[in-house]
Amino acid sequence: MSVAITRSLICASVVAFAAMSCKETNETSATMPGTDDETTDQDYIVAQHKERPEFYASDAAYIQKNSNFFYRIWDETFTRKLDDLPVAGEVSDDRRPKSGGYYAENDGGLDVVMTDGKSPLRKFDEAFNGNSGAAVQWEREKHAGGPAWAGHCNGFAAAAQRHPKEPFKSVKRGNVTFSPQDIKALLAEIHMNADYEFLGGNRCEKDKNAFVRPDSRVDKTKMDECEDINPGTLHVAVTNWIGKAKHTLVMDYNSDLEVWNYPLYKYASTKREITKAEARNYLSIAAQEYIFNPAATRFAYVSMTLTYADASRTELLGQLIPKNMELTYVLELNAAGEILGGEWVGETSLKNHPDFLWVALEPLEPNGTRYMGNPHIKSDEVIKLWAESAGYTPENAPKGIRRPSGLEDWGRWPGFEVTLDGNSRGAVFAGKDTQLVIKRKEGLLGADYNLEILLNGVPLKSIDTGNDEQIKVALNPGLGLHRFQFVWKKDNSVIEDEYLRFHVVR
Repeated sequence: MSVAITRSLICASVVAFAAMSCKETNETSATMPGTDDETTDQDYIVAQHKERPEFYASDAAYIQKNSNFFYRIWDETFTRKLDDLPVAGEVSDDRRPKSGGYYAENDGGLDVVMTDGKSPLRKFDEAFNGNSGAAVQWEREKHAGGPAWAGHCNGFAAAAQRHPKEPFKSVKRGNVTFSPQDIKALLAEIHMNADYEFLGGNRCEKDKNAFVRPDSRVDKTKMDECEDINPGTLHVAVTNWIGKAKHTLVMDYNSDLEVWNYPLYKYASTKREITKAEARNYLSIAAQEYIFNPAATRFAYVSMTLTYADASRTELLGQLIPKNMELTYVLELNAAGEILGGEWVGETSLKNHPDFLWVALEPLEPNGTRYMGNPHIKSDEVIKLWAESAGYTPENAPKGIRRPSGLEDWGRWPGFEVTLDGNSRGAVFAGKDTQLVIKRKEGLLGADYNLEILLNGVPLKSIDTGNDEQIKVALNPGLGLHRFQFVWKKDNSVIEDEYLRFHVVR
C-alpha cells in the first residue's frame, strides 16, 4: 500500500545500428538543478542517492520516491502488487517515439550539414543570433572531438519522449529555411538540458568483466554499484509508466562505463511464482552466502523483453527502428505479493541490464558547460519551429509532462513542517504504522502552544507538544483519500489552521 501525498545523461555512435555509445560521465559535467556549479553526472547521482543503500537487494526507497512523483503526474500511485501489474504494455499511439540521430561528437556534434549546405546550428545563428556564428563556435569547442562513443543520445531520447510527433514540413524564419531534419536535430540539442526525474539505478564505471555475483559482494546485504538498477525498481517503473500510464521512459541500455540512452516504449513479460529454494538455485549460490530480504516471504521468476527506439549516426525521419533487450530476474515479494526488490539472474542479465531509468521533463536553461546543451540555442524558438512543422500552433502544441508546481511545498508552512515516513513529496507505503512527524519552527516553539490534529475531521489522540521541536505520531489510515487538519492554539485562540490531503492506495 502507499500513501500518495498531494503536494545529464548523453550519447554516441552506430555502425549499421549496432555498436552504439553516448556520454562519458566520468569526465562530463552537468549542472545540479538550482546551482551554477559544474559537477560530474555521477557526482550528482551519488549526491542524490548515496543515503539509500539497496539493503537486502531491495529498493523500497526508490519505489516509494517514484510512486510519489507518479502520483503528482497521473493522480495515482504505483501499483506494487505483482499480480495486479500488466504483463505486457506499450505506449499510446500519440506517444510512440521515432528513431533519430544522436550526433556523435567526433562527427562534429550538431555542426554537420543537414540540408541547403548548412548545419542546423549555422541556420540558427543566421536566423536568431545575428549571423554571429556563436552556436557553431560553441558546438565545435564543446561538443566535438570527444571519445568515439560520445554524443547526444540523451537529447535524442528525451526529445523522442517529449515530441514523438516528428516535424514534417519546412519552416521559414526570415530568409532562413529550417527543414524537418534541422528541426529534429535542434530538438535533440535543447533536450541535452532536459530536467529529469531519476527512477533508479546508477552508472557503473567498470568493465563488464568486473561485475560481481551476489555471493561475491563485500556486504552481502547490499547490491554492488555495477548491479545497477534493482530489478524490483525496474519492474515496478516499467509496468506502471508504460503498462498503466502508456508513457515512454528513457533507459541507459549499457551496463558498463559507456552510457547509451534510448526511449523505451514497450515491454512483454512472463512470470512464475517460485519457492525460496528455487530462487536460491536461480541465483546459483549457497544458503549461507546470500541474505534474503527478511520481509520477503514469496518469490517470482520473471523474463522480460524491453523494446526501445534505436538511434542513428545521421538524422532519420519517419522511421521507428525497434530493438529488444532480454532480461531475467527474481523478484522478492511480501506476503501480500507486493514487490520489495529483486536480483538479476542468468549470465546474460547479470552482465547486460540497464544502468538506470529516467523520465525527461521540460528543457532547462543551458549553463554553458559542455555536457549540457548549446547556450546559444533558444529552447522556446526551437519548440515553436517544431510546433509549426508538426502541424500545431504554439498554443495547441503538446507540452509533455512537466515537473509539478509546488512539489517542494507539501507540508510546509511558516510555523511548522510535516513529513510522512520522512517523505514530503508523495507516496509512503502503508501496511504498517505510518510515522507522522511535525517539526516546529521558531514561531510555534514553546509550551504555551497547543496542537490538535484531526484525520478526516476526527481528532487523533491527545498530543502533548511540550517544548519539543519535533512531534511524532503513528497512524494507520485505510485506503482512499484522507485529510489532515492541524490546529495550533495559544490561550485558546487559533494561531494556525492548515489542511493537508493524502491518498492511501494499494
